[in-house]
Amino acid sequence: MLNIVTRWILDNCKTTEQATKFLQKIPKTWGTAYLVIDKKDGIAKIEAHREKTKTTYADKGFEFVTLRFDSPEMEKYNAQDERGRWAFDTYSARKPFLLSWFRQSKGSIDNEMIINALKSHEHKMCTHDYDGQVHYGICWSWILSPGKNEAVVCADPPCRNEFKKHDVSGYSNR
Repeated sequence: MLNIVTRWILDNCKTTEQATKFLQKIPKTWGTAYLVIDKKDGIAKIEAHREKTKTTYADKGFEFVTLRFDSPEMEKYNAQDERGRWAFDTYSARKPFLLSWFRQSKGSIDNEMIINALKSHEHKMCTHDYDGQVHYGICWSWILSPGKNEAVVCADPPCRNEFKKHDVSGYSNR
């Protein structure tokens, strides 16, 4: 479903607000969180669950999503997800690290800094096993910068795989 939703948004939405309205109204089967950004730096986190959808607009130029809902009114839906414990453990390590990393690096962040942060096992940014067994882990890491017509993408855990540049100029009007 995520791929279909992403494709529809890329083909039909020009702003964060349009994408958010679409994500608010579509039916959901399970919970997931989306991070949407447009070329005017509009950033929205959409926490979407079959019972409720909450949108939060970032006002500091930085936001992230994990496998866990983090807004107070959406947290109750985390328990309904079988990934709950794993997601909570990764989130509780990631959030303080990311917030601190962003504050310290603000103004000088480049792709290499982001890639190095994404490889961190200490802060559970890069995860690919849990309790010694492979259950869940990083499938994709994407780096998108407003105003640039490229995406830097890594398939699977970033500590084991390369990030590759992809031209996204076909979406330059979006």
